[in-house]
Amino acid sequence: METDPPSPRVPPELCWGRWDLLDTGDAAVLAHHADWDYSTVVEVHNLAARRGTRRGHGLSGQVELVDLFEDEQHPLERGAATLQLGPFEGRWYCLRRPGPRLPS
Repeated sequence: METDPPSPRVPPELCWGRWDLLDTGDAAVLAHHADWDYSTVVEVHNLAARRGTRRGHGLSGQVELVDLFEDEQHPLERGAATLQLGPFEGRWYCLRRPGPRLPS
């Protein structure tokens, strides 16, 4: 079976990667990550009509979350990051791993 490549706006990790849920401690906040070809995308969605600050866990060994649509980075401490989300807001991040980086 052949599949079409993902659109340029959808990271290939979400199309072809292995995914897992992340613990947010809030039933109204859905967070998951998808891994593919040594690259990881994290999505966080606030499904409530209220603002919230959530601490997501489960990303050990990583350095920081880099927002895919905003100029923001969120450092990880012991595999967790604290994120502020507006009502019904969703955010997409890529993970920056330790080690050498390509120039930006």
